[in-house]
Amino acid sequence: MLDFSEKLYTLLASPYAFIQIRSYEERRVVQIISALANSLGRPVTEWSPGGGGEAELLKALDGASSAPEGTITILKDAHPYLSSPRVVRRMRDIEAGLSEGRRACILISPFVELPRELLKDVTFLDAPLPGRIELSVVFEQVYQEADGIPEQLAERVIAASLGLTLREAERAFKRAKFERSLAQRKADKSFDLEAAVVREKRRLIEADQILQFCELDVRIDQVGGLVSLKRWLGERREAFSVSAAEFGLPAPKGLLLTGVQGCGKSLFAKSVASYWGVPLLRLDIGRLFDGVVPPEAAMQRAIDTAEALAPSVLWLDEIDKAFGTQDGSVSRIMASLLSWLQDKTAPVFFVATANRVQHLPAELLRKGRFDEVFFVDLPGPAERADILRIHCERRGRDGASFDLVDLAGRTEYFSGAELEQVVVSG
Repeated sequence: MLDFSEKLYTLLASPYAFIQIRSYEERRVVQIISALANSLGRPVTEWSPGGGGEAELLKALDGASSAPEGTITILKDAHPYLSSPRVVRRMRDIEAGLSEGRRACILISPFVELPRELLKDVTFLDAPLPGRIELSVVFEQVYQEADGIPEQLAERVIAASLGLTLREAERAFKRAKFERSLAQRKADKSFDLEAAVVREKRRLIEADQILQFCELDVRIDQVGGLVSLKRWLGERREAFSVSAAEFGLPAPKGLLLTGVQGCGKSLFAKSVASYWGVPLLRLDIGRLFDGVVPPEAAMQRAIDTAEALAPSVLWLDEIDKAFGTQDGSVSRIMASLLSWLQDKTAPVFFVATANRVQHLPAELLRKGRFDEVFFVDLPGPAERADILRIHCERRGRDGASFDLVDLAGRTEYFSGAELEQVVVSG
Protein backbone atom coordinates (compact mmCIF):
# COMPACT_ATOMS: atom_id res chain seq x y z
CA MET A 1 0.00 0.00 0.00
CA LEU A 2 1.30 3.44 -0.96
CA ASP A 3 2.04 5.90 1.83
CA PHE A 4 1.07 9.57 1.69
CA SER A 5 4.25 10.77 -0.04
CA GLU A 6 4.00 8.03 -2.67
CA LYS A 7 0.35 8.82 -3.36
CA LEU A 8 1.14 12.52 -3.73
CA TYR A 9 4.13 11.75 -5.96
CA THR A 10 1.86 9.70 -8.23
CA LEU A 11 -0.66 12.53 -8.49
CA LEU A 12 2.03 15.13 -9.24
CA ALA A 13 3.59 12.91 -11.88
CA SER A 14 0.15 12.58 -13.51
CA PRO A 15 -1.96 15.38 -15.02
CA TYR A 16 -4.02 16.22 -11.94
CA ALA A 17 -4.84 19.93 -11.89
CA PHE A 18 -6.31 20.33 -8.40
CA ILE A 19 -5.31 18.31 -5.34
CA GLN A 20 -6.93 18.96 -1.98
CA ILE A 21 -4.90 17.84 1.06
CA ARG A 22 -6.61 17.77 4.44
CA SER A 23 -4.15 18.36 7.26
CA TYR A 24 -3.57 20.48 10.36
CA GLU A 25 0.17 20.25 9.65
CA GLU A 26 0.61 22.82 6.92
CA ARG A 27 4.37 23.19 7.38
CA ARG A 28 4.94 19.42 7.27
CA VAL A 29 2.84 19.03 4.11
CA VAL A 30 4.61 21.94 2.40
CA GLN A 31 7.98 20.34 3.19
CA ILE A 32 6.81 17.05 1.65
CA ILE A 33 5.51 18.84 -1.46
CA SER A 34 8.76 20.78 -1.84
CA ALA A 35 10.85 17.62 -1.56
CA LEU A 36 8.71 15.83 -4.17
CA ALA A 37 8.77 18.84 -6.48
CA ASN A 38 12.55 18.97 -6.21
CA SER A 39 12.82 15.30 -7.18
CA LEU A 40 10.56 15.98 -10.17
CA GLY A 41 12.48 19.12 -11.14
CA ARG A 42 9.41 21.34 -10.85
CA PRO A 43 9.15 24.87 -9.42
CA VAL A 44 6.90 25.65 -6.44
CA THR A 45 5.04 28.83 -5.53
CA GLU A 46 2.96 29.47 -2.40
CA TRP A 47 -0.13 31.57 -1.72
CA SER A 48 -1.87 32.37 1.55
CA PRO A 49 -4.89 34.64 2.07
CA GLY A 50 -4.34 38.26 3.00
CA GLY A 51 -6.85 41.06 3.33
CA GLY A 52 -8.14 40.68 -0.21
CA GLY A 53 -10.03 37.44 0.38
CA GLU A 54 -11.80 36.04 -2.66
CA ALA A 55 -10.25 38.54 -5.08
CA GLU A 56 -6.76 37.48 -3.99
CA LEU A 57 -7.60 33.81 -4.54
CA LEU A 58 -8.94 34.55 -8.04
CA LYS A 59 -5.69 36.38 -8.81
CA ALA A 60 -3.67 33.44 -7.46
CA LEU A 61 -5.63 31.01 -9.66
CA ASP A 62 -4.93 33.20 -12.70
CA GLY A 63 -1.25 33.22 -11.76
CA ALA A 64 -1.21 29.44 -11.45
CA SER A 65 -2.76 28.99 -14.90
CA SER A 66 -0.17 31.28 -16.54
CA ALA A 67 2.85 30.03 -14.56
CA PRO A 68 5.72 28.23 -16.34
CA GLU A 69 5.06 24.65 -17.36
CA GLY A 70 5.27 22.17 -14.49
CA THR A 71 4.74 24.77 -11.74
CA ILE A 72 3.14 23.55 -8.52
CA THR A 73 1.10 26.24 -6.77
CA ILE A 74 0.34 25.69 -3.07
CA LEU A 75 -2.86 27.40 -1.93
CA LYS A 76 -3.07 27.66 1.87
CA ASP A 77 -6.42 28.00 3.65
CA ALA A 78 -8.43 28.65 0.51
CA HIS A 79 -11.41 26.71 1.90
CA PRO A 80 -13.45 29.75 3.08
CA TYR A 81 -13.69 30.97 -0.52
CA LEU A 82 -14.33 27.72 -2.39
CA SER A 83 -18.11 28.09 -2.13
CA SER A 84 -17.99 31.34 -4.12
CA PRO A 85 -19.57 30.94 -7.60
CA ARG A 86 -16.77 33.07 -9.09
CA VAL A 87 -14.07 30.85 -7.57
CA VAL A 88 -15.86 27.68 -8.68
CA ARG A 89 -16.19 29.01 -12.21
CA ARG A 90 -12.55 30.13 -12.39
CA MET A 91 -11.28 26.75 -11.17
CA ARG A 92 -13.36 24.90 -13.74
CA ASP A 93 -12.21 27.27 -16.48
CA ILE A 94 -8.49 26.73 -15.84
CA GLU A 95 -8.59 23.00 -15.03
CA ALA A 96 -7.86 21.82 -18.59
CA GLY A 97 -5.04 24.32 -19.10
CA LEU A 98 -3.37 23.31 -15.85
CA SER A 99 -3.38 19.65 -16.84
CA GLU A 100 -2.06 20.32 -20.33
CA GLY A 101 0.81 22.40 -18.93
CA ARG A 102 1.64 19.83 -16.22
CA ARG A 103 0.75 22.48 -13.67
CA ALA A 104 -0.94 21.68 -10.38
CA CYS A 105 -2.71 23.60 -7.64
CA ILE A 106 -2.50 21.96 -4.21
CA LEU A 107 -4.96 23.22 -1.63
CA ILE A 108 -4.02 22.65 2.03
CA SER A 109 -6.49 23.16 4.87
CA PRO A 110 -7.46 21.45 8.15
CA PHE A 111 -10.91 20.53 6.84
CA VAL A 112 -12.59 20.29 3.48
CA GLU A 113 -16.06 21.28 2.31
CA LEU A 114 -15.95 21.26 -1.47
CA PRO A 115 -18.97 22.52 -3.43
CA ARG A 116 -20.64 19.79 -5.46
CA GLU A 117 -19.58 21.46 -8.71
CA LEU A 118 -15.90 20.77 -7.94
CA LEU A 119 -16.16 17.17 -6.75
CA LYS A 120 -15.09 15.80 -10.15
CA ASP A 121 -12.34 18.37 -10.68
CA VAL A 122 -10.53 18.16 -7.34
CA THR A 123 -8.69 15.05 -6.15
CA PHE A 124 -8.79 14.57 -2.40
CA LEU A 125 -5.84 13.30 -0.37
CA ASP A 126 -5.74 12.82 3.38
CA ALA A 127 -2.44 13.49 5.16
CA PRO A 128 -2.20 11.06 8.08
CA LEU A 129 -0.61 11.98 11.37
CA PRO A 130 3.14 11.29 11.50
CA GLY A 131 4.41 7.78 12.14
CA ARG A 132 7.36 6.50 14.14
CA ILE A 133 10.01 7.44 11.57
CA GLU A 134 9.03 11.13 11.43
CA LEU A 135 8.54 11.29 15.19
CA SER A 136 11.96 9.73 15.79
CA VAL A 137 13.57 12.55 13.79
CA VAL A 138 11.88 15.11 16.05
CA PHE A 139 12.90 13.14 19.14
CA GLU A 140 16.54 13.13 18.03
CA GLN A 141 16.40 16.89 17.46
CA VAL A 142 15.18 17.46 21.03
CA TYR A 143 17.24 14.83 22.84
CA GLN A 144 20.94 14.82 22.08
CA GLU A 145 23.36 11.98 22.79
CA ALA A 146 24.51 13.85 25.90
CA ASP A 147 21.04 13.46 27.42
CA GLY A 148 21.82 9.79 27.90
CA ILE A 149 18.43 8.34 26.88
CA PRO A 150 18.70 4.53 26.55
CA GLU A 151 17.61 3.21 23.16
CA GLN A 152 14.74 1.13 24.53
CA LEU A 153 13.39 4.09 26.49
CA ALA A 154 13.68 6.29 23.40
CA GLU A 155 11.61 3.80 21.41
CA ARG A 156 8.92 3.74 24.09
CA VAL A 157 8.81 7.54 24.28
CA ILE A 158 8.50 7.81 20.50
CA ALA A 159 5.69 5.23 20.56
CA ALA A 160 4.02 7.24 23.33
CA SER A 161 3.90 10.29 21.04
CA LEU A 162 1.90 8.53 18.32
CA GLY A 163 -1.34 10.39 17.68
CA LEU A 164 0.25 13.84 17.85
CA THR A 165 1.25 16.22 15.09
CA LEU A 166 4.96 16.92 14.68
CA ARG A 167 4.62 20.28 16.45
CA GLU A 168 2.64 18.71 19.29
CA ALA A 169 5.21 15.92 19.61
CA GLU A 170 8.05 18.45 19.67
CA ARG A 171 6.34 20.40 22.45
CA ALA A 172 5.63 17.18 24.39
CA PHE A 173 9.28 16.07 24.08
CA LYS A 174 10.58 19.48 25.17
CA ARG A 175 8.21 19.69 28.13
CA ALA A 176 9.18 16.18 29.26
CA LYS A 177 12.86 17.08 28.86
CA PHE A 178 12.42 20.15 31.07
CA GLU A 179 10.53 18.12 33.69
CA ARG A 180 13.29 15.50 33.58
CA SER A 181 15.98 18.13 34.19
CA LEU A 182 14.02 19.47 37.17
CA ALA A 183 13.70 15.94 38.58
CA GLN A 184 17.44 15.37 38.13
CA ARG A 185 18.26 18.57 40.03
CA LYS A 186 16.08 17.33 42.89
CA ALA A 187 17.62 13.84 42.67
CA ASP A 188 14.11 12.49 42.04
CA LYS A 189 14.63 9.00 40.64
CA SER A 190 10.90 8.32 40.30
CA PHE A 191 10.55 10.52 37.20
CA ASP A 192 9.24 8.56 34.19
CA LEU A 193 10.00 10.16 30.81
CA GLU A 194 7.53 7.97 28.93
CA ALA A 195 4.76 8.75 31.42
CA ALA A 196 5.50 12.48 31.09
CA VAL A 197 5.00 12.32 27.31
CA VAL A 198 1.80 10.30 27.75
CA ARG A 199 0.47 12.93 30.19
CA GLU A 200 1.13 15.71 27.71
CA LYS A 201 -0.41 13.66 24.89
CA ARG A 202 -3.52 13.08 26.97
CA ARG A 203 -3.78 16.83 27.60
CA LEU A 204 -3.36 17.67 23.91
CA ILE A 205 -5.81 15.03 22.68
CA GLU A 206 -8.44 15.98 25.25
CA ALA A 207 -8.04 19.69 24.47
CA ASP A 208 -10.35 19.16 21.48
CA GLN A 209 -12.97 17.83 23.95
CA ILE A 210 -13.95 15.18 21.40
CA LEU A 211 -11.75 12.29 22.50
CA GLN A 212 -11.03 11.21 26.05
CA PHE A 213 -7.79 9.33 26.62
CA CYS A 214 -9.03 6.76 29.14
CA GLU A 215 -7.08 5.09 31.91
CA LEU A 216 -6.87 1.30 31.62
CA ASP A 217 -8.31 0.85 35.09
CA VAL A 218 -10.84 -1.94 34.47
CA ARG A 219 -9.54 -5.49 34.17
CA ILE A 220 -11.53 -8.19 32.44
CA ASP A 221 -11.76 -10.16 35.69
CA GLN A 222 -13.44 -7.15 37.30
CA VAL A 223 -16.43 -7.63 35.00
CA GLY A 224 -18.90 -10.16 36.36
CA GLY A 225 -20.68 -12.67 34.11
CA LEU A 226 -20.66 -12.17 30.31
CA VAL A 227 -18.88 -15.51 29.85
CA SER A 228 -19.63 -15.84 26.12
CA LEU A 229 -18.47 -12.30 25.48
CA LYS A 230 -15.23 -12.86 27.39
CA ARG A 231 -14.60 -16.07 25.47
CA TRP A 232 -15.14 -14.26 22.16
CA LEU A 233 -12.70 -11.55 23.22
CA GLY A 234 -10.11 -14.07 24.42
CA GLU A 235 -10.15 -15.88 21.07
CA ARG A 236 -9.11 -12.63 19.39
CA ARG A 237 -6.53 -11.50 21.93
CA GLU A 238 -3.60 -12.05 19.56
CA ALA A 239 -5.41 -10.60 16.54
CA PHE A 240 -3.42 -7.34 16.70
CA SER A 241 -0.06 -9.10 16.96
CA VAL A 242 2.67 -8.99 14.31
CA SER A 243 2.45 -12.76 13.85
CA ALA A 244 -1.29 -12.50 13.13
CA ALA A 245 -0.67 -9.84 10.48
CA GLU A 246 2.14 -11.88 8.91
CA PHE A 247 -0.17 -14.89 8.80
CA GLY A 248 -2.69 -12.77 6.91
CA LEU A 249 -5.37 -12.50 9.58
CA PRO A 250 -7.39 -9.27 9.33
CA ALA A 251 -7.54 -7.17 12.48
CA PRO A 252 -10.91 -7.32 14.28
CA LYS A 253 -13.22 -4.49 13.21
CA GLY A 254 -15.44 -3.96 16.19
CA LEU A 255 -18.17 -4.98 18.55
CA LEU A 256 -21.68 -3.69 19.22
CA LEU A 257 -23.06 -4.30 22.71
CA THR A 258 -26.80 -3.83 23.12
CA GLY A 259 -29.22 -4.68 25.89
CA VAL A 260 -30.58 -3.79 29.29
CA GLN A 261 -29.33 -0.59 30.88
CA GLY A 262 -26.95 -1.02 33.82
CA CYS A 263 -25.81 -4.53 32.89
CA GLY A 264 -22.13 -3.81 32.27
CA LYS A 265 -21.92 -2.84 28.60
CA SER A 266 -19.81 0.28 29.22
CA LEU A 267 -17.73 -1.47 31.88
CA PHE A 268 -16.95 -4.30 29.47
CA ALA A 269 -16.11 -1.82 26.70
CA LYS A 270 -13.51 -0.23 29.02
CA SER A 271 -12.05 -3.64 29.87
CA VAL A 272 -11.39 -4.55 26.22
CA ALA A 273 -8.41 -2.20 25.88
CA SER A 274 -6.99 -3.30 29.23
CA TYR A 275 -7.31 -6.97 28.27
CA TRP A 276 -5.57 -6.44 24.94
CA GLY A 277 -3.03 -3.95 26.33
CA VAL A 278 -3.78 -1.15 23.85
CA PRO A 279 -4.80 2.53 24.27
CA LEU A 280 -8.48 3.34 24.88
CA LEU A 281 -10.10 6.44 23.37
CA ARG A 282 -13.67 7.43 24.19
CA LEU A 283 -15.49 9.38 21.48
CA ASP A 284 -18.08 11.95 22.58
CA ILE A 285 -20.40 12.52 19.62
CA GLY A 286 -22.17 15.40 21.37
CA ARG A 287 -18.92 17.36 21.51
CA LEU A 288 -18.61 17.20 17.73
CA PHE A 289 -21.35 19.82 17.46
CA ASP A 290 -20.05 22.15 20.19
CA GLY A 291 -16.86 23.43 18.56
CA VAL A 292 -16.06 25.85 15.75
CA VAL A 293 -14.72 23.04 13.56
CA PRO A 294 -17.32 21.42 11.27
CA PRO A 295 -18.60 18.17 12.87
CA GLU A 296 -17.45 16.03 9.93
CA ALA A 297 -13.92 17.44 10.21
CA ALA A 298 -13.89 16.86 13.96
CA MET A 299 -15.03 13.27 13.41
CA GLN A 300 -12.23 12.71 10.91
CA ARG A 301 -9.71 14.18 13.35
CA ALA A 302 -10.86 11.66 15.99
CA ILE A 303 -10.51 8.78 13.52
CA ASP A 304 -7.05 10.00 12.49
CA THR A 305 -5.93 10.05 16.12
CA ALA A 306 -7.26 6.55 16.78
CA GLU A 307 -5.49 5.23 13.67
CA ALA A 308 -2.22 6.96 14.59
CA LEU A 309 -2.39 5.26 18.01
CA ALA A 310 -3.19 1.87 16.48
CA PRO A 311 -3.48 -0.76 17.66
CA SER A 312 -6.11 0.92 19.80
CA VAL A 313 -9.73 0.73 20.92
CA LEU A 314 -12.17 3.50 19.98
CA TRP A 315 -15.23 3.46 22.24
CA LEU A 316 -18.55 5.18 21.51
CA ASP A 317 -20.98 4.93 24.43
CA GLU A 318 -24.76 4.98 23.87
CA ILE A 319 -24.53 5.13 20.10
CA ASP A 320 -28.34 4.94 19.92
CA LYS A 321 -28.56 8.43 21.44
CA ALA A 322 -25.95 9.78 19.04
CA PHE A 323 -27.57 8.49 15.86
CA GLY A 324 -31.20 8.27 16.95
CA THR A 325 -32.12 11.39 14.95
CA GLN A 326 -31.87 12.02 11.22
CA ASP A 327 -30.52 15.57 11.36
CA GLY A 328 -28.42 16.51 8.34
CA SER A 329 -25.14 16.87 10.23
CA VAL A 330 -25.80 13.68 12.21
CA SER A 331 -26.48 11.79 8.98
CA ARG A 332 -23.22 13.00 7.44
CA ILE A 333 -21.24 12.01 10.54
CA MET A 334 -22.86 8.59 10.53
CA ALA A 335 -22.04 8.21 6.83
CA SER A 336 -18.38 8.99 7.59
CA LEU A 337 -18.35 6.48 10.45
CA LEU A 338 -20.01 3.76 8.35
CA SER A 339 -17.57 4.31 5.50
CA TRP A 340 -14.64 4.06 7.90
CA LEU A 341 -15.99 0.91 9.57
CA GLN A 342 -16.44 -0.72 6.19
CA ASP A 343 -13.09 0.22 4.66
CA LYS A 344 -10.64 0.70 7.53
CA THR A 345 -7.39 -1.24 7.44
CA ALA A 346 -5.72 0.24 10.55
CA PRO A 347 -5.96 -2.04 13.62
CA VAL A 348 -8.50 0.12 15.46
CA PHE A 349 -11.14 -1.91 17.31
CA PHE A 350 -14.43 0.00 17.49
CA VAL A 351 -16.66 -0.75 20.49
CA ALA A 352 -20.15 0.75 20.60
CA THR A 353 -22.83 0.35 23.25
CA ALA A 354 -26.57 0.86 22.85
CA ASN A 355 -29.54 0.52 25.19
CA ARG A 356 -32.20 0.65 22.46
CA VAL A 357 -31.09 -1.13 19.32
CA GLN A 358 -34.41 -0.31 17.65
CA HIS A 359 -33.31 3.34 17.53
CA LEU A 360 -30.25 2.52 15.45
CA PRO A 361 -30.35 2.92 11.66
CA ALA A 362 -30.45 -0.38 9.80
CA GLU A 363 -27.29 0.39 7.81
CA LEU A 364 -25.27 0.49 11.05
CA LEU A 365 -26.26 -3.10 11.85
CA ARG A 366 -25.41 -4.46 8.42
CA LYS A 367 -22.95 -7.34 8.32
CA GLY A 368 -19.42 -6.09 7.84
CA ARG A 369 -19.71 -3.01 10.05
CA PHE A 370 -19.06 -4.98 13.25
CA ASP A 371 -17.53 -8.41 13.74
CA GLU A 372 -20.33 -9.33 16.13
CA VAL A 373 -23.38 -7.94 17.91
CA PHE A 374 -24.02 -9.10 21.49
CA PHE A 375 -27.17 -8.65 23.56
CA VAL A 376 -26.37 -8.13 27.25
CA ASP A 377 -29.31 -9.31 29.36
CA LEU A 378 -30.00 -9.26 33.10
CA PRO A 379 -27.52 -11.54 34.91
CA GLY A 380 -28.50 -15.08 35.90
CA PRO A 381 -27.99 -16.55 39.41
CA ALA A 382 -24.34 -17.56 38.90
CA GLU A 383 -23.54 -14.23 37.24
CA ARG A 384 -25.21 -12.29 40.07
CA ALA A 385 -23.09 -14.15 42.62
CA ASP A 386 -19.97 -13.35 40.58
CA ILE A 387 -20.90 -9.66 40.35
CA LEU A 388 -21.59 -9.47 44.09
CA ARG A 389 -18.21 -11.10 44.83
CA ILE A 390 -16.36 -8.62 42.61
CA HIS A 391 -18.00 -5.60 44.26
CA CYS A 392 -17.26 -6.98 47.72
CA GLU A 393 -13.58 -7.46 46.85
CA ARG A 394 -13.33 -3.99 45.27
CA ARG A 395 -14.32 -2.59 48.65
CA GLY A 396 -11.81 -4.66 50.58
CA ARG A 397 -14.26 -7.32 51.75
CA ASP A 398 -13.80 -11.06 51.39
CA GLY A 399 -16.61 -12.35 49.19
CA ALA A 400 -16.23 -15.83 50.67
CA SER A 401 -17.43 -14.54 54.04
CA PHE A 402 -20.89 -13.87 52.59
CA ASP A 403 -23.54 -16.31 51.38
CA LEU A 404 -23.42 -15.02 47.83
CA VAL A 405 -25.61 -17.84 46.51
CA ASP A 406 -28.37 -16.79 48.90
CA LEU A 407 -27.92 -13.12 48.00
CA ALA A 408 -28.03 -14.00 44.30
CA GLY A 409 -31.30 -15.84 44.84
CA ARG A 410 -32.83 -12.81 46.54
CA THR A 411 -31.82 -10.40 43.79
CA GLU A 412 -33.57 -11.89 40.77
CA TYR A 413 -34.11 -9.34 37.96
CA PHE A 414 -31.43 -7.03 39.42
CA SER A 415 -29.05 -5.39 36.96
CA GLY A 416 -25.31 -5.19 37.56
CA ALA A 417 -25.63 -1.54 38.61
CA GLU A 418 -28.36 -2.44 41.10
CA LEU A 419 -26.25 -5.28 42.51
CA GLU A 420 -23.43 -2.81 43.09
CA GLN A 421 -25.79 -0.62 45.10
CA VAL A 422 -26.77 -3.64 47.20
CA VAL A 423 -23.11 -3.99 48.23
CA VAL A 424 -22.61 -0.24 48.69
CA SER A 425 -25.66 0.09 50.92
CA GLY A 426 -24.53 -2.91 53.02
